[in-house]
Amino acid sequence: MSNVPWFHPDYKISTKPHTFFMICSSPRSGSTLLCRTLAETQLAGLSHEYFNKTTMLPFSHMYRVDNIYDYIQELMRRKTSPNCVFGFKVLYLDQFEDYLSKIDLFSIFPNMRVIYSTRNNRLEQAISLSKAFQTGQWESYTRKRKEPAFDYDHIKSCLSQIERHEMGWHTYFKKNNITPLQITYENIVTNFENVIIDVMNYIDIEIPEDFQVPAPTMRKLANQQSIEWGHKYRVISAVEEVEELIALNDFTSAKDIINELIQKYPNFPPLLLVNGIIMYRFGAIKRARKEFLKVTNLTPSNANAHYYLALTQNQLGETECAKESVYQSIKLDPSNTEAQSFYNKLLNKDNTQ
Repeated sequence: MSNVPWFHPDYKISTKPHTFFMICSSPRSGSTLLCRTLAETQLAGLSHEYFNKTTMLPFSHMYRVDNIYDYIQELMRRKTSPNCVFGFKVLYLDQFEDYLSKIDLFSIFPNMRVIYSTRNNRLEQAISLSKAFQTGQWESYTRKRKEPAFDYDHIKSCLSQIERHEMGWHTYFKKNNITPLQITYENIVTNFENVIIDVMNYIDIEIPEDFQVPAPTMRKLANQQSIEWGHKYRVISAVEEVEELIALNDFTSAKDIINELIQKYPNFPPLLLVNGIIMYRFGAIKRARKEFLKVTNLTPSNANAHYYLALTQNQLGETECAKESVYQSIKLDPSNTEAQSFYNKLLNKDNTQ
């Protein structure tokens, strides 16, 4: 089989495998690049996510099989390289957990080598996953469906998903006394050829003397936008921590965190808002008002900023301004009962004068 394409075509000659490997992965960890490169060596089968539903359904139909055991047998018959090597990649959630967790894999794949593909920087991984979900661009050679938008909650959800993948693998390894070969995304990016050679040696593939590692066929999708999203996520996460400290009346700890962040990101609205709240609690009313004004100028739709601005304006005797600010807060967020109560208090104050 020359010029091996990606995973879809089968090897023309069916070969019974005697060397097996499984790449255990989480999304956006560099495992697709690893699989593609191993396939292009023509020495390591055609490893792919064969237990992904989007692959399993059409392949099962094409192979005319209706159970997981027959499906695996067909994969081995079709995807084993001439040197008798068969491998596959699998994510934990939705794939290993749903289809393989109750199977004795080592009885089907004797002496199977286990490779664990992971990523040191989980936040970068989660940002990459969030962007892929939004754009539909899972690999560099595919087109974007649309441009991605920063979504803190979605990135947080992606982080949680990645952590569940990792926890699942760690539990599986421990339960089955498996010590996998661990490779990282960062090492694949910086030390590509050596990683491929290390993996092939670990699988116990005989490497010809004139062998050369195929050049990468995929490029890194992370860009300046990904870096900026990382900064933004870390700041919002820190703001959430500060808000929790404020709720516990631990203003000193909150202030220490804010002071460090505000030097790096002096015009980030969520940061300015909690900084203003801390100043307000410490009695620095004029400085707090200045912060709240900054926030309302930068993000006019921030209901909380208008509410806290009204509180400071009232304490400084700027009653009419306070009424206008709190009214704006209520327009933006009618569910804020504290703002509504404060507005009524200001109106009653006018009526009693």
